[in-house]
Amino acid sequence: MEGKVYDKDGRVRMTLSGKWNEQLTAQRVDESGSADGAPMQLWRRPPFDWLHPTFKYNRFVQEKLCDMDAEALATLPENDSRKRADRMYLEQGDLERAGAAKHAMEEKQRAEERARKAAGEQWVPVYFKQTSDAKYGSTWVEQGDYWGKRQQRIDAYRAAHQADSTVASTGSV
Repeated sequence: MEGKVYDKDGRVRMTLSGKWNEQLTAQRVDESGSADGAPMQLWRRPPFDWLHPTFKYNRFVQEKLCDMDAEALATLPENDSRKRADRMYLEQGDLERAGAAKHAMEEKQRAEERARKAAGEQWVPVYFKQTSDAKYGSTWVEQGDYWGKRQQRIDAYRAAHQADSTVASTGSV
């Protein structure tokens, strides 16, 4: 990427260069547009800290996307891909069970599609719908109440576990 920083009078005062996924460098320029001094490194991607060497997961991916506590697992919608058995087996390194689980899931999806076609029904996404868009032709927008339903699942989970902790600490409800 390349860019320029202008002053209030429209004169270039600095140039920017780099790659979005590696580094960003700034170079001051003088009145003639020539480099003025040494370039400054504004940002550099830190070295990757691979927490999961097999899949090359960095800390963010592992901790924020893959590791799920009991609440996250209980409150994610059933169709969230992080809950798929094949993914869980794959992360555990059990390729045979991962393959079998993926095959079973695909066969189930094929059977559901055949049943829909036989009934003359068309699959409709639960949470999103496709709409016309002047700039992009079409776009997908959230429909229904994904966030409201998500909050309901979280509230129900926390209420149930609050009751569990009350029983555990007092011996009664």
